[in-house]
Amino acid sequence: MPAPTGEFYELSEPEADKLNANGGREPLTFDDYVPHRARGQEGATFRLYWDQKRVLKNPPGHRTAEELEAHRQGQYAVYDARALWDWVKTHEKDPTNSFQISHEDWMQLYAEYGNFGPIPGFVSKLPSLEWPDFGPKTVWVYEESGVSKYNNKRWTGGRWAAMVDGTIRFKTFENFTKRSQEPTFLPTDGLYLFGPAGEQNVGMIRNAGFTNWLKGPKGHEQIYKTILPSGDTQFFATDEEPRASRHRAPPEHWSQHVRGRLIRQTDGTGLKTWHFKGPRRFERVDYQDTEVLEVDGLLERAHYTGKRGRERVYKVERFSQTQNDRLYDTHYLRGSSGNEKAYKRVGGDDGERHRKNWVAYYETGEEHPQALRRVEHVSHWREDGGLPSFNHWNAPGPHEGHVLTRTSIDYFEGPRGAETYVRSESTITGPDGYAEPMETELPEDDPDRREFAQRKYNRMRRKFSAWSPVAYLDPEP
Repeated sequence: MPAPTGEFYELSEPEADKLNANGGREPLTFDDYVPHRARGQEGATFRLYWDQKRVLKNPPGHRTAEELEAHRQGQYAVYDARALWDWVKTHEKDPTNSFQISHEDWMQLYAEYGNFGPIPGFVSKLPSLEWPDFGPKTVWVYEESGVSKYNNKRWTGGRWAAMVDGTIRFKTFENFTKRSQEPTFLPTDGLYLFGPAGEQNVGMIRNAGFTNWLKGPKGHEQIYKTILPSGDTQFFATDEEPRASRHRAPPEHWSQHVRGRLIRQTDGTGLKTWHFKGPRRFERVDYQDTEVLEVDGLLERAHYTGKRGRERVYKVERFSQTQNDRLYDTHYLRGSSGNEKAYKRVGGDDGERHRKNWVAYYETGEEHPQALRRVEHVSHWREDGGLPSFNHWNAPGPHEGHVLTRTSIDYFEGPRGAETYVRSESTITGPDGYAEPMETELPEDDPDRREFAQRKYNRMRRKFSAWSPVAYLDPEP
């Protein structure tokens, strides 16, 4: 039977009295501790060990009574199990934020209170502190030494292997005696094998917080997915065979030489995804998708350029995944990697593929970067006031009569977020090419009209500022 890292723990009366002494209370419910509350009962208690790195150095069936007793002697905190679940279902650390809880502790609470609901992404990066369990037929075998198939050199220091019906399902890394004494040691680190006896291939490898998933026949496995310690997940294409060499030993399973071509990486929340292009080991970021939770269906797509490791964003599109891929706007950026600033923003469409013909420009200097400087609009209409086409907004097309084109420019000044309107210029061009210019400024001699105009253009500033919420692009009620 495995020794738990934490567990549902039924308090005795003396233990409950000790915890309640001197005004002590359960830290989440602030109620008195109640003894004899077992798993499945109302008020069941659960203990979390403060030292979450305490692991047993030997697998089940090879532990002494002294080792098990010493393992249970660590300091721990006792919680109301239901209240503890309400905390850990959204937090990866204990209620005091002192340590990361173990995967086993989290799953024990989930099994009791999770109701088969979704498991958050952060759970995959919680440390597993118990040895792998392959069922009641598992037999653990210890090898003192052997010969590595990678370099044909003899290794010593021992290695554990889990056998099920005579077939190896798991192997720790070589030189186990030394590895088990390292602070980062986890009993789940090693090679996981799948398939029938004699044809087993390595399907998963855990090492130092990394989890690699592999596929392919025995001896030709390739990594197609890696879960990083941060919780990010990388995906690899395995359409290329690793290069072979007569002069080199086959690469180790966790080596970068056996991974495929990096094509995608998602963060632990699942809200950000990076897409890559380029040959294996020379991949660079192509674009990044970010789901914006504040707006239903909003996706930001950042496009990158530049050499691997020095990619920079040059364009960001914002569009809706729920409104026929409506393109709200496109920001264009300049600057080195990590210092990109928007210098232009182009209007998208209204959800029906009808183009919005406006462009906003921003300051590119160091004094007021990304401050709004001007907005240009282009519109078309017939001489009788109607639209040029019933089917295409602001686009010349099938019509009756001549089409007029108006180009207007509104100028602003001041720091970002506090820009003020300066003046407007507009030109109306007829079908014969004649252009009639016009210019508008704030009235100097009428304070009321000037204030009214400034309020009007403040709404325009709010709408056309860099990175302004897309809600401002919809018509005002």
